[in-house]
Amino acid sequence: MVACNLASCDTAARSAAGGPAPEAEQVVSAALKEFYMAPSAAPPQSPAQQKVVLQKTEEASASAVLGMTEFLRAKGHDLGRTNENQL
Repeated sequence: MVACNLASCDTAARSAAGGPAPEAEQVVSAALKEFYMAPSAAPPQSPAQQKVVLQKTEEASASAVLGMTEFLRAKGHDLGRTNENQL
């Protein structure tokens, strides 16, 4: 009986504190899931797996650059002009 009370207190305290949800309950976007799962389809440490990892890394990098560009434009930065004073 005491163990049940302690376990329920722990769950209530964790919920009240806004702690992270257990991994099984977390929502992962399809793109992020594919980013992590695609390399596992190829044989471990094979050239095919390395190719998939490189491809996914390049896609993520391009996405991050695009996101940063859009953010800077939204903040009013003129990205088409280079000025030595801005560097």
